[in-house]
Amino acid sequence: MTDGDFRREVGQFFESEYPEELRHLPHRPTFSEVEHWHRKLHAKGWVAPAWPAEYGGMGLSAAKLLIFYEEQQRWGVNRGRDMGVQMVGPLIIKFGTQTQRTIGCRGS
Repeated sequence: MTDGDFRREVGQFFESEYPEELRHLPHRPTFSEVEHWHRKLHAKGWVAPAWPAEYGGMGLSAAKLLIFYEEQQRWGVNRGRDMGVQMVGPLIIKFGTQTQRTIGCRGS
């Protein structure tokens, strides 16, 4: 998929699915406020965009990851409390055992 096509797909999803009342909040919402959104992202496979697909991520290139984050910002989509996705998961993927990768990253 081209970068332009990807940007359109992501933008259309955020525009149509992210609740208007949560856009461009001046604070970081609690998980309970955005849990329904997190579940939508998870169902679509978009919770961990930079993770390899085999560990439940989107396997995005650096360019597409930047597009994903740019579209989040443009549509006022809160990234949520994603320290585990951004910091812990990549460490497990890189340095963990196969069992840790499977259990820690896929939850299975």
